Amino acid sequence: MRIVADENLAYRMIKALRNEGFDVLSIEEDYPSIPDSNVLSVAVKEDALLITEDKDLGDLVMLHKLPHRGILLLRLAGMETDEKVIRTLEVIKTYGEELKDSFTVVDTKRVRLRKK
Repeated sequence: MRIVADENLAYRMIKALRNEGFDVLSIEEDYPSIPDSNVLSVAVKEDALLITEDKDLGDLVMLHKLPHRGILLLRLAGMETDEKVIRTLEVIKTYGEELKDSFTVVDTKRVRLRKK
């Protein structure tokens, strides 16, 4: 699975995803400080799942109907980075291809997945 990691994700998250065999493009490494709409465009161009902790990206997709190939919005406030990594990998492994073309919100207790 191709993944675009928004620049708000910790490098440990990106490293863990890569170690699990995912092809990860990091916004921080390749396109630092680009606007949220451009982050979405990169993910669409790459045909990739976008992982972010930025609620504004959710607004762009849900309210403004900007195109996407799948958004995984992490709402894991209060968790340590290593816990976030474990939770995120668990969700990706459990839901896999269902995440494609879906808007998915992950919190500490549940996963809400909404297809386009």
